[in-house]
Amino acid sequence: MRKHSFGTMCVFGGEQKGDIEISGVFFWKGQDLAFDLCDDWKVDYVAYDWKKLDVNSDADKALITQYFSWEGFEGKKFVDGKVYK
Repeated sequence: MRKHSFGTMCVFGGEQKGDIEISGVFFWKGQDLAFDLCDDWKVDYVAYDWKKLDVNSDADKALITQYFSWEGFEGKKFVDGKVYK
């Protein structure tokens, strides 16, 4: 997958222990989900909701900026982030 993608994942935490949310933004070659290329990549991808972003949309551009800068998340407490390359 490292040859085909680049992304960032963020962990957001709540006030209670165990109250977390994991989300992120990924880019990869092609227009479809890359997980169909290899069975090994399908380990947990069904646990996430996938949405194709529109690079012409101002809202989607802002979302991409938030995830790569790890700032500007309204109503979410940023706990940790990882860049996948």
